[in-house]
Amino acid sequence: MLILNADDFGRSKLHTDRILSCFYEGRITSATCMVFMEDSIVAVQSARISNFNLGLHLNFDTPFTGYNVDPVISEALDRITTHFRLGRFYSSIFSFRLRRDFRTIVTSQIEEFRKIYGKNPYHFDGHHHFHLSANVVWDELIPMGMPVRRNFTFKKGEKSVFNILYRRFIDWKISQKHIVTDYFYSLDEILANGKIHEINQLSKTKNVEVMTHPVNDREYQFLMGDDFYKLTREAKCGTFNDLHEENQKNLIKKQLVF
Repeated sequence: MLILNADDFGRSKLHTDRILSCFYEGRITSATCMVFMEDSIVAVQSARISNFNLGLHLNFDTPFTGYNVDPVISEALDRITTHFRLGRFYSSIFSFRLRRDFRTIVTSQIEEFRKIYGKNPYHFDGHHHFHLSANVVWDELIPMGMPVRRNFTFKKGEKSVFNILYRRFIDWKISQKHIVTDYFYSLDEILANGKIHEINQLSKTKNVEVMTHPVNDREYQFLMGDDFYKLTREAKCGTFNDLHEENQKNLIKKQLVF
């Protein structure tokens, strides 16, 4: 199954409009919404009307631009952002000092999503992938049993051995409590390396998520083009809700066997 997910829904009017146009034309299957941002409420209202499969795009490093954001939440975000800006590896370091701030940021965004959408997110990922940071993973801040985005999929030689082993360990860790796809790629990287047909073939036997940012002109034009439309017609496209239901069926089968 191929899941085509658009990130940053609700971040701004442009983000919202482009993602919705892709959805209406059948070019994406789902999106993840940012809350406490300038267009969050309008975006979510549109998603509710359209029956759009919507997840939560957890934000740990970008200032909230919405109105009337609780100062306690904004201050917690500022401290976490400062921590991440110390260096690229700081997301892999567990911070006891910021433990409460991480919990505040995750729980407040989940509660805001529920408030404006009227239901729980169908899936979770993170802005700049910080939902895979040590504090979020080890304190298990994302509700158990939900679909969660894994690390990028890399082939042998594309990253250092340590980098790949660390990513595989984190993927294993989250897969113990959450539902994950078999593979994860970005559309930008796929276009740069000409992998679109390869990913299409892979999705016929595996669950593959492709992340896209329609606010990017190149990605948007490709998504709305005829070539991409033809490719998606050949693929088995689905949503994270489909992935969740598939996982539940597999669990029931295992229980019946034992």
